[in-house]
Amino acid sequence: MDLVELGKLVGEYGVLIVIAIIFLWYTYQDRVRNQALLEEIKEVVKTLKISNENIARTLDLLQVGCDKVSDKADRNYEAIVKKIERKETNV
Repeated sequence: MDLVELGKLVGEYGVLIVIAIIFLWYTYQDRVRNQALLEEIKEVVKTLKISNENIARTLDLLQVGCDKVSDKADRNYEAIVKKIERKETNV
């Protein structure tokens, strides 16, 4: 809508009706923009949900790995202590 058309509308229908039309047009455009933004936000939330699930799985795998390493370290420590005890009894 350019200024010439706006001037014609004001001349024909009056300022109040033109303002009402502009308000309705702006409201409609704002709703369309908000709807598009909402769709984008939904996509971002889906992506974040998938990412969070992947992070949770990774943390679970890391925990399992840490538990295995800890168990192995405990077994190695016990084996070393037994070896030292045997050497001390043999001396």
